[in-house]
Amino acid sequence: HRKISVKFYGFGLESDMKATKALRGGLPAMLLQFFGERLVVERARMGLTQEEFGRVGGVTRVTQYLYEQNERHPTVEYLTKVVASGADLNYLVLGTRGLAKKYK
Repeated sequence: HRKISVKFYGFGLESDMKATKALRGGLPAMLLQFFGERLVVERARMGLTQEEFGRVGGVTRVTQYLYEQNERHPTVEYLTKVVASGADLNYLVLGTRGLAKKYK
Protein backbone atom coordinates (compact mmCIF):
# COMPACT_ATOMS: atom_id res chain seq x y z
CA HIS A 1 0.00 0.00 0.00
CA ARG A 2 1.92 3.03 -1.28
CA LYS A 3 0.99 6.70 -1.56
CA ILE A 4 2.34 9.20 -4.06
CA SER A 5 1.69 12.94 -3.92
CA VAL A 6 2.07 15.43 -6.76
CA LYS A 7 1.40 19.16 -7.03
CA PHE A 8 -1.42 20.15 -9.35
CA TYR A 9 -2.46 23.78 -9.78
CA GLY A 10 -1.08 24.56 -6.36
CA PHE A 11 -2.93 21.76 -4.60
CA GLY A 12 -1.68 18.37 -3.49
CA LEU A 13 -3.08 15.40 -5.40
CA GLU A 14 -2.64 12.26 -3.34
CA SER A 15 -3.13 8.90 -4.94
CA ASP A 16 -3.67 5.75 -2.94
CA MET A 17 -2.44 3.15 -5.45
CA LYS A 18 -4.74 0.41 -4.18
CA ALA A 19 -7.85 2.61 -4.13
CA THR A 20 -7.30 4.12 -7.57
CA LYS A 21 -7.39 0.70 -9.24
CA ALA A 22 -11.13 0.78 -8.61
CA LEU A 23 -11.50 4.32 -10.00
CA ARG A 24 -13.55 4.46 -13.18
CA GLY A 25 -13.76 7.53 -15.38
CA GLY A 26 -10.85 9.45 -13.84
CA LEU A 27 -11.15 13.19 -14.53
CA PRO A 28 -14.32 15.09 -15.45
CA ALA A 29 -15.13 14.97 -19.19
CA MET A 30 -14.79 18.76 -19.50
CA LEU A 31 -11.10 18.54 -18.59
CA LEU A 32 -10.53 15.64 -20.99
CA GLN A 33 -11.80 17.29 -24.18
CA PHE A 34 -8.29 17.81 -25.59
CA PHE A 35 -6.43 15.53 -23.19
CA GLY A 36 -5.53 12.98 -25.88
CA GLU A 37 -3.93 15.59 -28.13
CA ARG A 38 -1.94 17.05 -25.25
CA LEU A 39 -0.90 13.57 -24.17
CA VAL A 40 0.62 12.95 -27.63
CA VAL A 41 2.48 16.29 -27.44
CA GLU A 42 3.78 15.57 -23.93
CA ARG A 43 4.84 12.03 -24.86
CA ALA A 44 6.75 13.42 -27.87
CA ARG A 45 8.38 16.10 -25.67
CA MET A 46 9.62 13.31 -23.41
CA GLY A 47 10.88 11.31 -26.42
CA LEU A 48 8.86 8.19 -25.65
CA THR A 49 6.90 5.77 -27.81
CA GLN A 50 3.32 4.82 -26.94
CA GLU A 51 4.60 1.54 -25.54
CA GLU A 52 7.25 3.24 -23.38
CA PHE A 53 4.89 5.94 -22.10
CA GLY A 54 2.19 3.36 -21.41
CA ARG A 55 4.69 1.30 -19.43
CA VAL A 56 5.55 4.40 -17.36
CA GLY A 57 1.85 4.89 -16.64
CA GLY A 58 1.28 1.21 -15.90
CA VAL A 59 -0.92 0.55 -18.95
CA THR A 60 -0.54 -1.32 -22.25
CA ARG A 61 0.30 0.30 -25.58
CA VAL A 62 -3.31 -0.24 -26.65
CA THR A 63 -4.63 1.59 -23.58
CA GLN A 64 -2.13 4.40 -24.18
CA TYR A 65 -3.40 4.66 -27.77
CA LEU A 66 -7.01 4.77 -26.52
CA TYR A 67 -6.12 7.59 -24.09
CA GLU A 68 -4.49 9.52 -26.94
CA GLN A 69 -7.62 9.05 -29.09
CA ASN A 70 -9.91 10.14 -26.21
CA GLU A 71 -11.57 6.73 -26.38
CA ARG A 72 -10.74 5.96 -22.74
CA HIS A 73 -10.10 8.18 -19.74
CA PRO A 74 -6.99 7.92 -17.54
CA THR A 75 -7.11 7.13 -13.84
CA VAL A 76 -5.47 9.13 -11.07
CA GLU A 77 -3.00 6.26 -10.71
CA TYR A 78 -1.93 6.65 -14.37
CA LEU A 79 -1.61 10.44 -14.07
CA THR A 80 0.39 10.15 -10.86
CA LYS A 81 2.84 7.75 -12.48
CA VAL A 82 3.40 9.80 -15.65
CA VAL A 83 3.83 13.00 -13.64
CA ALA A 84 6.35 11.27 -11.39
CA SER A 85 8.34 10.44 -14.54
CA GLY A 86 8.42 14.05 -15.75
CA ALA A 87 5.12 14.74 -17.55
CA ASP A 88 3.55 18.16 -16.96
CA LEU A 89 0.16 17.53 -15.30
CA ASN A 90 -0.97 21.15 -15.67
CA TYR A 91 -0.36 20.95 -19.41
CA LEU A 92 -2.06 17.57 -19.78
CA VAL A 93 -5.21 18.59 -17.92
CA LEU A 94 -5.46 22.35 -18.43
CA GLY A 95 -3.34 22.95 -21.53
CA THR A 96 -1.14 25.51 -19.74
CA ARG A 97 2.47 25.08 -18.76
CA GLY A 98 4.10 26.48 -15.64
CA LEU A 99 1.05 27.01 -13.38
CA ALA A 100 2.49 24.91 -10.57
CA LYS A 101 5.44 27.30 -10.21
CA LYS A 102 3.09 30.23 -9.51
CA TYR A 103 1.37 28.45 -6.63
CA LYS A 104 4.32 26.91 -4.77
